[in-house]
Amino acid sequence: MQSFFLMHSLGGGTGSGLGTYILRMLEDEYPTTYRFTTAVFPSEDDDVITSPYNSVLAINELVQHASCVLPIENQALMDICSRIATPGGASSRQRECNDFWSTRLSGSRVSSNFGSSANRRPGSSLADMPNITRSRKKGDPSTRGGGAGGARSAVPEERPFDAMNNIAAHVLTGLTSSMRFPGSLNVDLNEITTNLVPYPRLHFLMPSLSPLFGPSDVRRGPRNLDAMFSDAFSRKTQLIRVDPHHSTYLACALLLRGNVQVSDVNRNIERLRSKLKTIHWNRDGFKVGICSTQSARKLPVELLCLANNCAIAKTFGGIRDSFERIFKRKAHVHHYTQYMEEGQFHAARETLLDVIAQYEALEHAKPPTGGNRLIPVI
Repeated sequence: MQSFFLMHSLGGGTGSGLGTYILRMLEDEYPTTYRFTTAVFPSEDDDVITSPYNSVLAINELVQHASCVLPIENQALMDICSRIATPGGASSRQRECNDFWSTRLSGSRVSSNFGSSANRRPGSSLADMPNITRSRKKGDPSTRGGGAGGARSAVPEERPFDAMNNIAAHVLTGLTSSMRFPGSLNVDLNEITTNLVPYPRLHFLMPSLSPLFGPSDVRRGPRNLDAMFSDAFSRKTQLIRVDPHHSTYLACALLLRGNVQVSDVNRNIERLRSKLKTIHWNRDGFKVGICSTQSARKLPVELLCLANNCAIAKTFGGIRDSFERIFKRKAHVHHYTQYMEEGQFHAARETLLDVIAQYEALEHAKPPTGGNRLIPVI
């Protein structure tokens, strides 16, 4: 057994409380096994008033007990699903997504009968749990890999929730593909943590996928490998709403599926290296994995990029600001102090501030200048 995978939200009480509690239990029982967490960050329009509290408390646990965290932001998924157009129906599909989310985010949540209030944080609901796998009727064209129906893009043809969950599912299948199928350059999960986590607390890896459409979307045309690499480092394919291109990369993993030559991958890395801002002590911090087996989407080549980038500090900064706005007035704190000490808020806040400070320090890190260099004696 190489690792545990946990999927939970941060904004709701169930995901942030129960999810991180299980994470801590797994560390106690299996301390040498890696723990990967896919954490769904709340959107700006989240209707859980205590979402900032839940997020800060959960991030404190993720920093201490997770091996790697793959943050996925609800708002980023919504934006991606709105941009992806079905052939001949781009405007109608976008209106459908926008109408769905304007109704969904302003509506009520299922929270009245889910468990005991003593066992969950305020704002807990069934909707907080990301339903990554959703069952379908047998024979549904969107579930078939071959034929005219199977060639379509899974994302545009699905309902908004299915489309969002499908993107998150492809992140996990892309990450584990080298463990499940043969390839010319396989990557184990322990190599992800070894190569992409330079400091213990800075283990938040921003995922991006390319391409984000299927082969039947002929209006877009086929994507060559160069275009896919460029897209993977652009803002529009990030599953968290930040722009990594203008921030510092600490390390990066490029996991590909399909018929890819290592020489083409190295050529693209060299092409992009000068355009990316990388930390001065890790200019060659690119980990490459190639799996020869295609995914269920049957695309010729797919690319998953996992980037440890200082841009994540901006996301944490937004969560910090939301937390400060309500915590300085001690609003809703009494719901938590029935089951925990108020000091846990302060400890979680300090952990968040420390992570932000570490990422910001690396963002502005400069190579050392002057002084005497040590020259090895041969």
